Amino acid sequence: MASRGEVWSWGPAGWGPVRCTGCGVSVEPGVGLDPVARRGERAPEPVKGTRRGADVRPVTRRAQRVAALVDGGVDFPRRLLAGLCARLAPTQWQVVAYNTWRDRLHDADLLVQALEAGHFAALIVTQQRNAESERVAVTAARKYHVPVLGVGRRVPGAVAVMADNHVGMSALLDHVLADGKARRPVFLRGNPGSPDAEEREDAFVQGLRRHDIPLCAARVLDSGFDRDPAFRALNRCLQDGFRPDAVVAGNDEAALGALDAVALAGFRVPQDLSVTGFDDSPIAELIGLTSIDQDLPAQGRAVAEALLGTGRRDVVVVSAARLRRSTGVECAESGVRPLPHRDRLAQVHDLHRVLTTCSSVAEVIDVLPAWLPRLGIDRFALVLRLPGPTSGEALARVALLCSGDVVQTHSSAPFPERLLLPPALEDAFPQAVAVRTLVGPSGCHGLMVHGIEQDEQDRTVTAALQVALGQVVDTLQREQELTHRAEALGRHAERLEELVAERTAALEAEVATRQAAEARLRKANVELERLSSMDEVTQVANRRAFNRFLESAWDRASRDGEPVGLVMCDLDAFKAYNDLYGHLAGDHCLRQVAAALTSSARRSSDLVARYGGEELVLLLPGAGPEATARVAEAAVAAVRALRLEHERGPRGLVTVSAGWAVANPALEDDEQSLIRAADTALYRAKEHGRDRCVGPGR
Repeated sequence: MASRGEVWSWGPAGWGPVRCTGCGVSVEPGVGLDPVARRGERAPEPVKGTRRGADVRPVTRRAQRVAALVDGGVDFPRRLLAGLCARLAPTQWQVVAYNTWRDRLHDADLLVQALEAGHFAALIVTQQRNAESERVAVTAARKYHVPVLGVGRRVPGAVAVMADNHVGMSALLDHVLADGKARRPVFLRGNPGSPDAEEREDAFVQGLRRHDIPLCAARVLDSGFDRDPAFRALNRCLQDGFRPDAVVAGNDEAALGALDAVALAGFRVPQDLSVTGFDDSPIAELIGLTSIDQDLPAQGRAVAEALLGTGRRDVVVVSAARLRRSTGVECAESGVRPLPHRDRLAQVHDLHRVLTTCSSVAEVIDVLPAWLPRLGIDRFALVLRLPGPTSGEALARVALLCSGDVVQTHSSAPFPERLLLPPALEDAFPQAVAVRTLVGPSGCHGLMVHGIEQDEQDRTVTAALQVALGQVVDTLQREQELTHRAEALGRHAERLEELVAERTAALEAEVATRQAAEARLRKANVELERLSSMDEVTQVANRRAFNRFLESAWDRASRDGEPVGLVMCDLDAFKAYNDLYGHLAGDHCLRQVAAALTSSARRSSDLVARYGGEELVLLLPGAGPEATARVAEAAVAAVRALRLEHERGPRGLVTVSAGWAVANPALEDDEQSLIRAADTALYRAKEHGRDRCVGPGR
């Protein structure tokens, strides 16, 4: 298989990687065929001066080249493309495969550039664990009018080549549940959103129903299509106490992870339980794993027929079960064969690749136990340094201990790092022990403790593992530190927001208090102003308020050319009233008289005031002689109507004498002339017998 980032091509030299230049892909001259060749015309000649394996020329948009977007982390694209290329070989079509890997979009971006440059006549899309890569590639193909063919998934508007998962899955489940009499199966479901994963899970559920097994008796675990997540999912299930009698995996990679987990738990396959996969990869046949053959070469040939124009409809390839040792077929006593030897350095590389997908140190600890036997490491301890001051003795804890078949993932009590292991765990390494520090760009993060290497290969493997763990742990702990800092900053920001909110609330309360105090002060000032302008006894304006009002009315009338009327009233024989009835009765009498005069002044602009002693005045802005005389007569009558007893009064009642006058401020010198005129008229009213009103000149 191509490694991540490589582009593989099928050409005269066979299947292998090709070079990438610029924004597209360059291939050997003469391999690409112009569409005119399909009509029997001659293909374009290679560029002069080139030779095979040397410089190459780019192929134009019209060339017969097809791009295939495949998942570089799995094996099935290789068999699919082999069938495709075998069928296309006589036609000289060229296939260029772009290998994606998980969440990296580099390869998809490279493909988009090639599609934009017109290098491909069609795009084949297989199932991707990285859905974003597929979306980017299909969007670009449609944008640049490149036909799309879907394999294992349906792309709207495109020919699809699909595998019928139900046929093979049903046969496999009948074998496991009926022939193998399994009643507590576990299903390892594939990637979320994958049509194949959903179809295989649906076939599993239907198989349970056919064999009257309630779903609650089984377990469906989220494992994806990768070995290590499947190992972790099944390992947790076994640790929780569930004892399955069959494990049905969504694909062969997940089945390998299941074999790792059951071996770690001490179960035998198939004696204690059966394990099955899906895809029928070469490793399944090699180790005797029951699986399902999707006939990937046939799917590849169907894609080729669609490219050649002979197949224009969707194609469904029927799958078939391949029964082997892992479910008791053939030599059941021998069980599943162990995995073939693979270079341990390559295993370290694979482990490093897996570790880079871990999101926490805890996940690293969860992954390691399944890999250590593959690396030939029997005894191993991961010791992590605890955060603390840079000076002084460093403290550490044992995060993982693997000793033979015993695996302990725990957090021991802190102990001095110089001891390597706490005394309680020293027996895990009865003989010689080797120690390697886990160092990354940000410093030392702990130790890996293991048995002494027996040869140079052991030393190389442990050194490579040391580098891999050091880098991964360093990265994760830096990310964790950044996360903690971000959380601390977030908490600090929240606290600042709380303090700001508290201070804002306090300021708002203080402002509200001040505003309330200012409102009370304004109210008090208004009240003080009112009290300072009001006569306490009569509850009408006092002399001070009258003077201000007269001055204002005089200025306004002077500007507007209007008259100002004034009625001056005096209670008749009021001193005798006080002497006869007392001062309290006199005050009461004054209040009633003031109220009667107020009822006589009907306009809002008129003012009733106590001028002094028993004298009261009515100021009438804008009133002429007739209006002023009417108000004066009404005032005298209103007081008489009170019918307040006064033995020494003119009629045995309380009465008033009134003198009125009108002035034109525009012609008069000042307002005192008006007061003098009204006072003179009042004097004449007194002379003429009281209880009457008198105007000027009367």
